[in-house]
Amino acid sequence: MDLHREYLRDPSAGKRADLSGADLTDADLTDVNLRDANLTDANLTDADLSGAYLRDANLTRANLSFANLRDAKFTGADIGNANFTGADLRDADFVSTTYNSKTMFPRGFDPGARGMVLVV
Repeated sequence: MDLHREYLRDPSAGKRADLSGADLTDADLTDVNLRDANLTDANLTDADLSGAYLRDANLTRANLSFANLRDAKFTGADIGNANFTGADLRDADFVSTTYNSKTMFPRGFDPGARGMVLVV
């Protein structure tokens, strides 16, 4: 899927964007605005989302393995069943982000210590 970085950098552009099922492997999405976006089942393997704004986004079953998510803002996002294996989550904001028992995190990552909410 061809995404235009200039479009996604627009403060209003990413709102409610529907990228469900998109293959964004290795995409450079630094500092993009994907607030309220639907990224259900999206493949973001090895993508660079450093500094991305993902507040209230739906990342259910998204594959973010080995993605650069440093300084990304996930506040209020739904990451149930998502895969963050090997991802760089340094300084990412996960306050009030919901996850479930099938969400996969990098080794040693403590979701509770990062303000995340476990839903069953």
